[in-house]
Amino acid sequence: MMNFKKKDIYIGVDLGSSTIKAVEIEAALAGDLTLRRANLVPKEEGIKKAVAGMPVKSARVTCVADCPEGYLRYFTIPKMSDREIAEAVRWQVKEKVSLPLDELLMDYKLQDIVEAGVNKYKVKLAAMPAKAIDSVVGLLGEAGISPVALFLPPLALEK
Repeated sequence: MMNFKKKDIYIGVDLGSSTIKAVEIEAALAGDLTLRRANLVPKEEGIKKAVAGMPVKSARVTCVADCPEGYLRYFTIPKMSDREIAEAVRWQVKEKVSLPLDELLMDYKLQDIVEAGVNKYKVKLAAMPAKAIDSVVGLLGEAGISPVALFLPPLALEK
């Protein structure tokens, strides 16, 4: 008996300052990617028009949101415990971001590095105001979209 697995569908939405871009990608079992649909609409026409004809309910949807208050920084810290890392990240944000910590949503990733023979972490830190994230998720929700991830534009290039 043959095993017919469903192909994975991904939708990417880019909420730019003047346009909304949406792409639908099919990922085959062998890893091949196929662009199924791409739309570009003026921002005034809305997200629903940008994702028209795309299976937003069944696909994994990610969104890139242009947020002027978004914060992306890279910095290096010595090896330390998880608790100390969290505190170091909080101090970095307190020092560099004008908004209070309780108004931000943040995430960070660690990369092991060696500098001058010393083991350290390179930290990639992203933070956005919670209100901005709530606004974007609300706009997407109005179009029937429940995103699995939200990215700042520079991070979208990495993904």
